[in-house]
Amino acid sequence: MKNFLSTTIALFLLGSACTSKSGATFTKTDEAAIQQVLDSQLANWNRGNIPGFMEGYWKSDSMYFITAKGFRAGHRATLESYQRSYPDKAAMGTLQFHIHRMVPLDDAAKVVMVHGNWEIGGSQKANKGPFSLIFKHLPEGWRIITDHTW
Repeated sequence: MKNFLSTTIALFLLGSACTSKSGATFTKTDEAAIQQVLDSQLANWNRGNIPGFMEGYWKSDSMYFITAKGFRAGHRATLESYQRSYPDKAAMGTLQFHIHRMVPLDDAAKVVMVHGNWEIGGSQKANKGPFSLIFKHLPEGWRIITDHTW
């Protein structure tokens, strides 16, 4: 946990110090587009559609997922883990996100950290916890490139 906090603080300070050489800035349009990705994930999860939920993630072996259980690299590995852990809609329950803030880390590269809480109710796996997501604007739009979920 100490290493994660140190990394998070370093990323925040780095993001605060970044300046855009291209003049690009994080706009309300960017914020709305990221929120749309999150809203789509919620809708897909709550319909029992894990592949649809995973559309919010970067489809790359370099996408990274970090939980209390450890580290996982890759979109496919994350999809397969979700499918094993939540084999049907009953196991998935209902997901909610509570977004606390969006912090631009690098305007020029269009990288943003999102802090929030998640909560699953209505299933045997009811649970809740914090998360931080690193989004990057890619050719296909805003996608999660790193997910830290506890």
